[in-house]
Amino acid sequence: PFVSTFVPEHVRTCEYAGYTPREGTGNDNAGMHGRPRAKADTSLDAAQKLEQRARRTKKARLFGELCSKVLDAHASNSYDAALLKMSEKLVQMNPEMYTVWNYRRAHLAPILSRGGDEAVDASTRELAVAEAALMQNPKSYAAFHHRKWVVSAGFCSLERELALVEALLEADERNFHGWGYRRAIVGMMGLDRGRELAYSRRKIEDNFSNYSAWHHRSVVLGLPAGGLTGAVIEEELAFVRQACYTDPRDQSGWFYHRWLTGKLLVAEDVRVAEAEKARILRFEIDMCRGVHELDPAAKWPVVIARGLLTALAGLVDFGALAGASGVGVRGEDADADAD
Repeated sequence: PFVSTFVPEHVRTCEYAGYTPREGTGNDNAGMHGRPRAKADTSLDAAQKLEQRARRTKKARLFGELCSKVLDAHASNSYDAALLKMSEKLVQMNPEMYTVWNYRRAHLAPILSRGGDEAVDASTRELAVAEAALMQNPKSYAAFHHRKWVVSAGFCSLERELALVEALLEADERNFHGWGYRRAIVGMMGLDRGRELAYSRRKIEDNFSNYSAWHHRSVVLGLPAGGLTGAVIEEELAFVRQACYTDPRDQSGWFYHRWLTGKLLVAEDVRVAEAEKARILRFEIDMCRGVHELDPAAKWPVVIARGLLTALAGLVDFGALAGASGVGVRGEDADADAD
């Protein structure tokens, strides 16, 4: 009952989009997202260490003084220029100071509600403050939340925001804060399905291990206007197969594969005949077999195949399915590899 699939040579030899699989074992990354963690400088002598400690002590003292003044101002609803400047310094020193962002929002809210040129100027200045904070920490929840709040007031260019977040994702393609912000901006602009799918595809082709790009693609396709159909699912499965063959130990593509097959099986708006579902599942099980043969130590082909076999059991006679030879990831072997 299994279809013997032909895997294109350019996929088997990993010659897709110039991608080279990572050395080592799959997701055993040295640091977050495969980026080595910065090591402490051990070359400093005793005098340099004392100087470094003195600088840090001075910075901590300044931070404490600024915090005290701004939090007192927040409690008393004081918003003079000097205090606002202090709050700006604080969020640059520590962009996660959400209470200080709240203080700035309390000052800005009435200005933005009045509208006009004053609101436009205030928005421009505040976006510059948020941008400076994000330069200090590009993964700051509080800074991104504040920027989104300012932009949602409607006094700035959404196209400029989209260009800025694209620049950020060029610097760090897997910054999920940036991807989330992109989706927020796209939501305000109105979904351009073709643009977002093309963008995520380009980022994936640059790096198959970009989980955030795969997730973005699933979010776009999963929207009511995403246009997810049986035919689209098959096209997407063909796309993700290339990632599975290129780096069998990388979970990013496999997660997207699992999302696609899940949509095929349970999504009410994806109307596919049961026989067609069974055909697609058999094809994907055979794909898992091919990947497993290429890299027997990779666990994801086994894990995914086991899930697909379970799903297929609900569509066809499982007795015939279990008795088939050449599945490639069988019974106890599958369990042992998955464990």
